[in-house]
Amino acid sequence: MAHDSSQAEGYAKLLHDAVRQGDVESVGKLILLETLLRYCGSLADYADEHEPEPLLWNALEARDEVMALMLIEHGADIKQRRNACEYSPLMVACYGRLPRAAQKLVEMGADVEDRSWDGMSPLMVASQRSDLATAKKLIDFGADLEAKKPAGGYTALYYAVWYRRLDMTELLVREGAQVNQPLAGGFTALSAAADNNSPEIASFLLANGADVNRATGSVTACIYADGLHVDDLPADALLTPLHLAAENGHADMARLLLDNGAQVNAASTRGYTPLMLAAHNGHADTVSVLIRRGADISAHAADGCRALSIAALFYDGLLRREVKLGRPSTARPRASRFGFERDCEQPPRQYERVIALLAKAGYDSHMET
Repeated sequence: MAHDSSQAEGYAKLLHDAVRQGDVESVGKLILLETLLRYCGSLADYADEHEPEPLLWNALEARDEVMALMLIEHGADIKQRRNACEYSPLMVACYGRLPRAAQKLVEMGADVEDRSWDGMSPLMVASQRSDLATAKKLIDFGADLEAKKPAGGYTALYYAVWYRRLDMTELLVREGAQVNQPLAGGFTALSAAADNNSPEIASFLLANGADVNRATGSVTACIYADGLHVDDLPADALLTPLHLAAENGHADMARLLLDNGAQVNAASTRGYTPLMLAAHNGHADTVSVLIRRGADISAHAADGCRALSIAALFYDGLLRREVKLGRPSTARPRASRFGFERDCEQPPRQYERVIALLAKAGYDSHMET
């Protein structure tokens, strides 16, 4: 029996309304109609003039995985976007953490190297969302483990490490991701683990060949802000993972890196050592670890400052700030040198203890000589 375009459009609108309302039962019944099946290829892609999103897009955006699977299996266009700037169905499924829909789309031929408007690949998104099943399917179908986001050069492994996804990190490395692949600024996965205080991930990376002394290229400033005052460490280069751990007061991470061969007196382009960065930010526990492991307290940066003078200078600034604010300072890094907000705790600033530790170490060193 032939059906005119008005009949097809009528069935399509019924299907569209059912999808929009989240009525899975009605969608199933409509798809099973013999009349609808003859049009399934076009009807599943139908877009109402008042609701222009393709049906599959609607179902995925609503995170209705059952309905999305039904539409995929009955002819929906798996590559159709709402417009040229929008995500593909596969990207929507990955962002929505819909593993069955994402895997079905891949099996049906969706492009595993598709990119979002900001350069994210499906594997990067699956890594960020810790969706192991989807990541494995994408890799099985040829997703590039080393693909980089244009802005920043971030890879799937970087997202797994930064968001502290140990299981995803293990999967990506096991499948062949390069642990020493640098980002745009020269950071490696180990740099990210050290900066965001992820010792389990750092241990895994070190056990799989991560270079503990790999230094960065030029990186952004680390800015601290509290009320009306802002102070910062300027942009720098040749920062090792130990520099990043020390700068953020991650004492246990510093121990781990030192135990694995980190150079305690490595100097950045501006001459900063890990000890100077820890002293700058008032991280007493980290200063103590570094001193015990042989940090040179007499080393000076390119501007002539030593760790003790750096600590004294910024302690003075902290006291002046607290007087101005009329309360204790709560200044913390706005973001990491990677440009991302950290989700790990920042230790309190303990400048008095830092100064005492450095002064004692200097006195002891003087007495020994």
